[in-house]
Amino acid sequence: MNKKGFTLVELLGVITLLGIIMGLMFPPLLTQLKKTSNSIDEATKSVIITGAKNFVEENKNDFPKINGEYYCIEFQELVDENKISKDLKDSEGNEISLENYVKVTISDNKYNYEITDECE
Repeated sequence: MNKKGFTLVELLGVITLLGIIMGLMFPPLLTQLKKTSNSIDEATKSVIITGAKNFVEENKNDFPKINGEYYCIEFQELVDENKISKDLKDSEGNEISLENYVKVTISDNKYNYEITDECE
């Protein structure tokens, strides 16, 4: 008798092998996706910090270099000055609140930038 197809055992064997391969490949894939999400967040932070640096550079007279002092720039102010887009989103697609701040601290005559949700 001439068969034209696969037996149930052959199909189950192939499905089992594919399941094993997927089980081995899925965790590294999830890890890579998480790294990609983190890099998107870092890229967004970089855009915001760059906007703050440009803002400080253009307003040097308002940001004197006195060690230990800090200044807060609200994201909304950066949007108003066209330094960042108002449509910034995190890696999950959520909009970033424009009520957050970039804290600019002066240390050794250099500006250090930090993103924070509160600034005193």
